[in-house]
Amino acid sequence: MGCRGRKAGLPNIHATVDALPVLVEKTTVELFGRHKVYTHKELESRFHIALERYSKQINIEAQLMVSMATRDILPACVEYMTSLSASIAGIKGAASKASTNGLETLLVEICGLVDTLRTQTEALEKAYLEAQKTADVQAQAIVFRQKVFPAMAALREPADCLERLVAREYWPFPTYEDLLFRL
Repeated sequence: MGCRGRKAGLPNIHATVDALPVLVEKTTVELFGRHKVYTHKELESRFHIALERYSKQINIEAQLMVSMATRDILPACVEYMTSLSASIAGIKGAASKASTNGLETLLVEICGLVDTLRTQTEALEKAYLEAQKTADVQAQAIVFRQKVFPAMAALREPADCLERLVAREYWPFPTYEDLLFRL
């Protein structure tokens, strides 16, 4: 929220999970009750439903990210790395004096990103399993926000880098470029 929000005394809440408790604050309950919009029980119900919906959405997205990384991105990268290493070996076999430094550097970079991708995938799996085990609805939503959401962002970083490095014919999804200019 810009300067206007601060001047008007409006809160600047950055996350859904932090904003939802306002639904059941005393002043909110009194306001909605006074105007006969919602009762305290109805607001409490809406609060819990919103928390459950939030947790469910993040859980689905996290599981999908793990699946995409494991079943699509990693195999595509391995296939491309295999092709690169065969190219390097072929070039060295055909012309021993030919430089393959650029290809070798690319291969090493992709290998490192694949390792990072796998590590971040495991961290995301661990985070969403921890969140799923949390019984209280509000506590669970907080775990999804504080642990799962950042783990999702961390997994996305190596995946985005790999998208730029892996040859188009190996990449299993439309790239950002495809989405912006080709669809």
